[in-house]
Amino acid sequence: MRTAMRAVIMDVDGTIINSEEIKIECHRQAVQSFGGVWKDELYLEHLGKSGEEVSQAIVEAAGLTCTTQKYRESYRAHKARHTEIVMHPWFPYFIRAAVLRHRLPLAFMSSGYKTAELHRLVVQLLDWSSIPPNMTLRLHVHGLDSEFLPHGKKTPEGVKRLVHSIGVQAEDVLGLEDSLTGMQAMQEAGLGTLIFVRHGANQGVQLPEDWRSDSRHEVSAKASWQQMMPCLRW
Repeated sequence: MRTAMRAVIMDVDGTIINSEEIKIECHRQAVQSFGGVWKDELYLEHLGKSGEEVSQAIVEAAGLTCTTQKYRESYRAHKARHTEIVMHPWFPYFIRAAVLRHRLPLAFMSSGYKTAELHRLVVQLLDWSSIPPNMTLRLHVHGLDSEFLPHGKKTPEGVKRLVHSIGVQAEDVLGLEDSLTGMQAMQEAGLGTLIFVRHGANQGVQLPEDWRSDSRHEVSAKASWQQMMPCLRW
């Protein structure tokens, strides 16, 4: 019998906010600004990798003559124009239930941001006004420069170390991801419940044949809170 969840480890881009489609559009604009021809596969094949790795792969695959650094500068300039953060419909309800009702520690783990930048984003996402002033929020934020993401990558060993630092057992942790790389790291680390968030930018990602079970779920990014709840075990 499955035990109750004791902590949550979650990815950010695409998993809890609608950002992957924006990133695809910004990469398209960057590629075209250097005279390249864009295909969505240039990005989708590297979903879940660090921003530096994605940019380098795109420069090579698209046959661009610019350096990876110049490409990153162009991509970031396009991305800076998109300031709105759109959370998936179920996420605010999920956070309130996890924090206020079940008092779970929350860990945010992303290869797309440095830790300080990720922390600022997390602060924007959480509804601090709903958290009682006398309540201690157990928050863990780890970006690509964190010790838990060696070389900016999510690995089973890094996830295991993060679980240990939180002070829980892996089988009691819920993991949320939208990339095959991140999901496999969580799965191999032994997380007890996994939710793969499906959105417009990862429709082509194929999950393992043995994926579906009572502790592994696939949920639409546009799902309602009522649709998300059956996947959870509080």
